[in-house]
Amino acid sequence: KLDRRDLRSLPPPLDQRCSQETLRLLQRIYAGLDDADGLASVAKLRNETSLEERILDSEIAGDWTQALACYEQLLQERPGVMRNHFSMLRCLRNLGHIQTMLTHAEGCIARYPREVASFSAFGVEAAWRL
Repeated sequence: KLDRRDLRSLPPPLDQRCSQETLRLLQRIYAGLDDADGLASVAKLRNETSLEERILDSEIAGDWTQALACYEQLLQERPGVMRNHFSMLRCLRNLGHIQTMLTHAEGCIARYPREVASFSAFGVEAAWRL
């Protein structure tokens, strides 16, 4: 049996010992290992979750619908970040939303002509699948 003195000698729970920065690092490690269970555990420990962390959690869990909703929000907040457009296009592909993928790629080609080669690759892939 444990008495109160024993409980005081126990270390604090992990979420009280780890900074949010450490938890973000653990999340990247578990994501790199493709460890959904580890990511789920880290997600439960976080006090705050950024949009990027929710996207990563969703993608690792295979919840592409949730990831898409997060990408849409992210693109509303930061429309000029190309990486976000490419990630959303991959998400649309994983969901099988090929027509939407093609439409988004065409819009990006018109809006960001310097990235025409990269967006064209997604457009060609979508057109081929249709």
